[in-house]
Amino acid sequence: MKLKFLLVFFFLLLEMGYMAVMVVKTDNPVVLEKVFQTPILGEWVYERRISEIRSKAQAGDVHEMMALYFEADALGNDTDNDLALKLLWNSGSAAAQVFLFEEAGGEVEKIQTKEFMLLVARAMRENVRPYLLKGDINQAYTQQSRRYAVAIKELEERAAKGDEDARWVIRNLYSDES
Repeated sequence: MKLKFLLVFFFLLLEMGYMAVMVVKTDNPVVLEKVFQTPILGEWVYERRISEIRSKAQAGDVHEMMALYFEADALGNDTDNDLALKLLWNSGSAAAQVFLFEEAGGEVEKIQTKEFMLLVARAMRENVRPYLLKGDINQAYTQQSRRYAVAIKELEERAAKGDEDARWVIRNLYSDES
C-alpha cells in the first residue's frame, strides 16, 4: 500500500514539474495573465522567462536589450522595461539610438539631416538581429541584412554621383573603422 502511495505521489510530482515547464514556456496570454496574478508562482515564472534575457542585456547585447524591453512590456514588468530603456540609452549603439527614436514615435523616413542619415547608416552597419515575438528570426535577420546592404550600396551610389550629404555620410561612416 505504501509503495502504491509513493508511486502515485512520485507521478503527481512529475506531472506538476512538467506542468511548470509548460507554463514557463507558454505564449498563451490568458494563461500567462492568470499565472502572473498568482503570488510567488507568477514571480517565479516571470524570472524563469526573463533572467537569461536580462543577463545578456546587462552584459551589453543590444539585441537582448530590445528583447528585454519588449518581453518586460508584454509581461507587464515596469522595472525591467525601465532597465531595458536605460541599457539601450547607455549602450552607445547606433541601432539602440534609432530604436529609441522609433519607440518614442519618431519616423526615420521623415528625418533627412546628414547627421541622422549617418546614425541610421551606422545602425545598418551594426546590423543588430531584430527581435520577433513570433516567426523565424533567422529569416528576418537575413532579409534585414539584405535590405541594409542595398541601402548602403544606394548611399554609396548617391555619393559617387555627387550628393554632398551622401558623401559626408559615407566619409564619416568609413572613417569610424579607422
